[in-house]
Amino acid sequence: MAAGDRADRWGADPGGARAPAGGPGAPRPGPGGAGDRRGAGRARGPRAALLAVGLPRSAPPREPGLGRGAGGVAGGGGRPAPGGSAVGHVRRRRLWRRALGERRPIPRRDRDREDGAGLARGRRAVRGQRRGGVPRAGGEDLELGRAQAAAGGQRQTGARLPGPRVVSAVSDPTPQESCRAPLCLLSCGDAGELASSVARHLMIPLTPSRELWFACGEAKHVIDANIRGCDCYVFQQPVQPGSARSIYDRTVALLHAVDAARFADASRVTAVVPYLPGSRQDKRKRHVREGVTTGLMARMLEAAGVQMVITVEPHNEAIYGCYDPSRCVLEAVSATVPFARFLSTAGLTCDVVASTDVGGLEMARAYAKRLGKPIAALSKERDYSKSSAVLNTSVIGEVEDRSVLIVDDIVDTAGSVASAVRSLWDKGARDIVVAGVHLLLSGPAWERLTELHVEAAQRGVSFHLAGTSSVVHPDPPDWYLQFGLEPLIAQVIRSVNTRGSVRAVEDS
Repeated sequence: MAAGDRADRWGADPGGARAPAGGPGAPRPGPGGAGDRRGAGRARGPRAALLAVGLPRSAPPREPGLGRGAGGVAGGGGRPAPGGSAVGHVRRRRLWRRALGERRPIPRRDRDREDGAGLARGRRAVRGQRRGGVPRAGGEDLELGRAQAAAGGQRQTGARLPGPRVVSAVSDPTPQESCRAPLCLLSCGDAGELASSVARHLMIPLTPSRELWFACGEAKHVIDANIRGCDCYVFQQPVQPGSARSIYDRTVALLHAVDAARFADASRVTAVVPYLPGSRQDKRKRHVREGVTTGLMARMLEAAGVQMVITVEPHNEAIYGCYDPSRCVLEAVSATVPFARFLSTAGLTCDVVASTDVGGLEMARAYAKRLGKPIAALSKERDYSKSSAVLNTSVIGEVEDRSVLIVDDIVDTAGSVASAVRSLWDKGARDIVVAGVHLLLSGPAWERLTELHVEAAQRGVSFHLAGTSSVVHPDPPDWYLQFGLEPLIAQVIRSVNTRGSVRAVEDS
């Protein structure tokens, strides 16, 4: 700022001596128009320093309407009046504060206040945060809300506010965790066991809800709790052996539950469907007038308001292209690592890992890499004029006098499995274990598998079947082993809710 400007604005000469605004030696006008008789010699305390540096007794003026940060001064705000220098303005304000003995605290932009009274000025809390108390969602009469109040209802007194409304009933989050919203687990009528098991692993109660079916075959879903603002996960198992309802009945029931959650003002709705219906119809064969069911299912879920779909081992990675990530994100979880660990601990050892067809080589290669075993493949010749019809199977690889692990993602009627097992036995293979992620086992599947078990006993070898809890079979035989997906799904939900890595969960 020029010396003349300083004299005009502040009533000080270029040398820094105190002078009236009318010129050197002129008295300073007071409030009543008379001259100000208070001289530098009569000033006492910090005000004397103001006179020494040629600054006014009050703070430099700011332009109206300019908020904090425009001048770049912590705690100052505003920008210098026209004709002044920004650097000079900053210096004058610092001198003014120093002259007053730093009586006013100067908060810092780059860190929290040391006294722990709250956030530093210049920082904003994350949207939806509150300083303490029970989170908004959960309801006063709901056990979920009581658990949250008992575990995390104390008032926060630290300088930094916690993440967006952590539900302490999930588990005590580490300081680095930041939940996007309170967890809420809803179950469709046929997925109660799966949802309850996941809730136990997450250490939170299952949100009460009801699935009502009318005599005409229509249904609706009723939520008996307040889930406003919650991160909601809706569980459904479309395949239920022995049930009178079809896969599409349960799919529509899932849409009812999602719609109810959206009307209840849940902040986010995620569909947890370990086996995704229609995932095998992911392409359209040439000269065949058929639809792509995978894309149809994706559009239905998106239209209902689902923002994320969590599934396990989809049939084909091309399914990702059916979902619009701006509306609905597909989170396909791989169960290779935990399932392979389960097979090893269960004593189902093998010498070779094989796939039921060439298309499953990638999955077989993943299991072989995890178990440290060689790989073999079976080539199937299908009759596409019929559903699930296999004409011939040939073996690619060395399997003679070796135990074989056959891996597949979906086992429906078990026709391919029966053909593959007999082809391996014909090539000299010994003990065989069939491991499928989704064992639908519809139609004559159990009959065919039982015949394989009897034939293995006649050959002097063993036959075992292993599956996951994506499809629960009542009263299974003793040669069937089931791997529970509930711990894996619970870890995935926790990672999604705390903005963590799902890939790290798969590899753990």
